[in-house]
Amino acid sequence: MEPLLKSQPNFRDLGGVMTKTGQKVKAKKIFRSGYLGKIDDQDLSILKKLRVNDILDLRTTQEIELIGQVNYPDFIVYQNIGLNAGNITKSLIPIFQKGEFHLLDPNLLNNIYVDLITKFNHELADIFRVILNANHGVVYHCSHGKDRTGLVSALLLEFFGVDRDHIYDDYLKSNALLKKQNDAQLQTIKANFIKKFNREVSDEEFNPVKSLFYCRTDLLKTVFDYIDNEFITVTNYLESALGLSNQELELLKTKYLE
Repeated sequence: MEPLLKSQPNFRDLGGVMTKTGQKVKAKKIFRSGYLGKIDDQDLSILKKLRVNDILDLRTTQEIELIGQVNYPDFIVYQNIGLNAGNITKSLIPIFQKGEFHLLDPNLLNNIYVDLITKFNHELADIFRVILNANHGVVYHCSHGKDRTGLVSALLLEFFGVDRDHIYDDYLKSNALLKKQNDAQLQTIKANFIKKFNREVSDEEFNPVKSLFYCRTDLLKTVFDYIDNEFITVTNYLESALGLSNQELELLKTKYLE
């Protein structure tokens, strides 16, 4: 399948899928993505045709300073709601550069996913409200569009009533869409290791690094297990933990389900 944007392979439509009650999540309304730093005039014209007016950046201030920010045209309303779960980008770069892969916590991403749904209630509520109040199409993105973006997507689809098998499938699509980009980054990290230590890095040493670049079902299952155990339903989680009102949630369904 050809990517919607040539500059960002992980940009895709969250909608167009059926719910368990026979409704459909509206297509061309909610889009998920990685950072749009390489976007050009051609891709901007595609966003315009898709009637995308709102772009929501989930990166931290430090990530934006480190990686950069797009100067969007006037038809785009840009907002930043950072999900600073351990500031992973900033903390990992020195480990990768020094080849100190033994310092990587094997449970790092699992812990980050738990933190995202337990320590960022205000931010997640604001993200849902931006999506609710978007004039037309809305895009939300983090750096790669897989973890923070994947979590928000999973919560939205679960709330809309989409089957979890599809939610897992949508989540795992990032692995295929980002493979070329991830493989290049992993090769660079390997090359730096070889240059520094004058030897090849073993699979055992490198596996903790590779695991950070790809989505795993167990990470998303951690989120659903927490919600199931603590709140029974994602609607209860959105109301009780995030403070979204019943009226807001009903409006969200009215706006994005057909």
